[in-house]
Amino acid sequence: MLSSSQDRYELQPNFDEMLKKHLCRGLSNEEAYRLLISPKTTLSNPIKLYQHHNKECKRREILFSMNFSLPEGVDILSGLLKAKYQDKVVDKDDNIWFRKFTLSDVLDNKYVLFWFEELGNFAYPLNEQYHTDLYNKLQVIVDILNQELQSNNFG
Repeated sequence: MLSSSQDRYELQPNFDEMLKKHLCRGLSNEEAYRLLISPKTTLSNPIKLYQHHNKECKRREILFSMNFSLPEGVDILSGLLKAKYQDKVVDKDDNIWFRKFTLSDVLDNKYVLFWFEELGNFAYPLNEQYHTDLYNKLQVIVDILNQELQSNNFG
């Protein structure tokens, strides 16, 4: 299936194990495969956002494509959110397996940026009513990242 385009895609380590974990989180087969078959970040494969309802945690999440599955992703995102929207980090939980930053915006809406070694980067609001605003804000940040990638010719 992937042999004809191996130069564009990388299978994540422990693919089968990670697939099971994604499926247990309530993702469909298609969603799980899309997240686990990681396009390398290039101009033709920009960073993307996906919305997902996590049935296990009973919340909607915003997932970043696996080509932005960096442990430092929460640092990059929080820095850009601070510069663009004056959002600030109010709590950090930094661990070898995960990184969780809780941020607050100027209206005191709180949300979480999370990196988990097997799932990559994702975000979710602490108040479900803030989900759409958070998604729109993160889309602006992803557009900025993709413009930076394009202007610096990464990939």
